[in-house]
Amino acid sequence: MDPAFRYSAVLSAGRGLPFLTSLLRIRLFGFRHAKLKVAGEGALPAVRLARLVLGKSLDIRVDANMAWDTAQAVSIMRSLARYGIHLFEQPLRADDIEGLTRLIKDTSLGVMVDEGVTDRDSLERLIARRACTAVNIRIAKCGGLVAAFNRCLRARAEGLTLQVGCQVGESSLLSAAQVILLAGLQGVRYGEGCYGRYLLREDPVAPLMQFRYGGRPPALPRGPGLGVQVDEKALSRFSLKREIIGTL
Repeated sequence: MDPAFRYSAVLSAGRGLPFLTSLLRIRLFGFRHAKLKVAGEGALPAVRLARLVLGKSLDIRVDANMAWDTAQAVSIMRSLARYGIHLFEQPLRADDIEGLTRLIKDTSLGVMVDEGVTDRDSLERLIARRACTAVNIRIAKCGGLVAAFNRCLRARAEGLTLQVGCQVGESSLLSAAQVILLAGLQGVRYGEGCYGRYLLREDPVAPLMQFRYGGRPPALPRGPGLGVQVDEKALSRFSLKREIIGTL
């Protein structure tokens, strides 16, 4: 893993004291990158406040989660660029390849695809149409550890900015797989995950895979498999039904 790699803070745009408090926590924790999930009308004031609190040097990107149409996206992206936002995650529907291509041409800003990239064919379509400048690769979305690794290699070969992401609420089991994936890659710009008990009330996996101050990644897990163990007793408290497959 690149020694300079750091995980990003991720938060939803809001207003008032709760949003301000979240921004202050990000600054105090020493993050270098932050992703702000935004919608439409609230995007500009949220980004303005985020930039004010987090400072000019912190790298902020936004995620629209497919909330905009093309004309709306062009307008909002240009407005947010004035506050140093140059990368926009999934601004349009996942299947709007033509719209994504237009955004890049009309704004000259970065466009990251998340929901629109899963298997090899989806990535190749994006590359062929030059419909993105960055991709978000998640193990659980892209077919597992090996498939995600292959998507990352292909994206890097095409010069795309690479983000290795996560699903909300991952335990340390999948976080361990992500850290192993990151250890085999070079040039990963952004990472999301390894929240551990920052997000979960209980993580039934040991050792705990959780980022440290400044977004520093946890140590590479050691041992067989993914290097972590699932506490079956802890897991059983959340189980509704058990099945035995094969013989014991």
